[in-house]
Amino acid sequence: MITLHYTGPAKPGLLPRIGWWLIKTGQKAPYGHCTHTEALHEVHPDGSVTMASSSIADGGVRRKRTRLVPGRWTVVDVPQWDVRKSINFFDAVIEAGLAYDARGAAATLLPGKQHSGRFFCTEAVLYPFVQAPHYYNPALGLSLCLSLGTDITETFFKELEHASR
Repeated sequence: MITLHYTGPAKPGLLPRIGWWLIKTGQKAPYGHCTHTEALHEVHPDGSVTMASSSIADGGVRRKRTRLVPGRWTVVDVPQWDVRKSINFFDAVIEAGLAYDARGAAATLLPGKQHSGRFFCTEAVLYPFVQAPHYYNPALGLSLCLSLGTDITETFFKELEHASR
C-alpha cells in the first residue's frame, strides 16, 4: 500500500495555520515537518488520486479524489500492507460517519487520550495494520512507514505526470 505524508505549507486561514504550526512545533525531528497522513486508494488515468484519511476540515473520516502537488508530499510504498484491507476499513468507518478526533491528535503531543469512536489522520491510516495507532502523530507515522517501506516520491510524481498527459 502507498501512504502519503503531507510536508507542504499550511492551508489558508487562521485555524489551519495554527493547527499546522502546533503540529510542526510539537513533533520531533527528523520528520517533524510532516503534518498529515493519507492512504492512497487509487490512481486515476487523468493523474488524480483517491485518498483516505480523517480530516478536521472535511468533517472526519473520509475518502476524496484530488490532485497532489509535487514538493508537498512524501510518498512511501509499504509493500506488506494490503490496500484492500485499508479500503475495507475506510468503507466501514465512512459508512459509520465517524468524526475527527482532535483530542486524540493532541494526545500524540500532549498529555491526554484519544476519543474512542473517532479518528485523526495517522491513526486512521495505520489502524488496519498497527497495534495502538493512536500513539502515532504524522512524524512518527512517516518514520514507521519509511522503516517498513521505501520512499518512492520522485518516481510516483513522474508516473503521475506521465499518466496525466
